Amino acid sequence: MLFFCSVIAEESRTGKNYVSKQKDKLGRPILYMKPRYENTKNYPDQVKLLVHNMERTIEHMDAARGVQQWVWIIDYKVCAA
Repeated sequence: MLFFCSVIAEESRTGKNYVSKQKDKLGRPILYMKPRYENTKNYPDQVKLLVHNMERTIEHMDAARGVQQWVWIIDYKVCAA
């Protein structure tokens, strides 16, 4: 488990994908991806971070209020040179 935590910590260091603390106006949790902040070439570890954050997003759905969807925003803005 400690190895998994260190993988997640390293992969998420730049904020390339994360679960927002805000929800949309319908109460759905938001998963952001910002490919411009990619910091590694280790694709299996990148997938681990994505799955980890997808699971966290699902955990933030409020089933008691009927929220059964989440929002996935991919920001393809290019870094300024």
